[in-house]
Amino acid sequence: MPDQFWAADFTWNDLERASRGYQLRQTREWERTRQHGEWMAAFWGVDLKKELKGRRLLDLSTDPAPAKPKETDTEFLARMASRNYYRPN
Repeated sequence: MPDQFWAADFTWNDLERASRGYQLRQTREWERTRQHGEWMAAFWGVDLKKELKGRRLLDLSTDPAPAKPKETDTEFLARMASRNYYRPN
């Protein structure tokens, strides 16, 4: 609360810890909401893995990003040649 914030003698470290704690609580609340949604879908017989093709019901900003497929050297050189950055011999 603002009155508690300004009344307290916070150091920068205390403020950073309070901010991280708030962000962690918010993340956990969204994860809980996602879990409840998945339970409700399972209760009603919705196969989320089939419907969403392996994704979760609700994507969160804290979820790890999906890995991009790695580009091979020949694909990279073909892409650079198409942009006129490289001319094959």
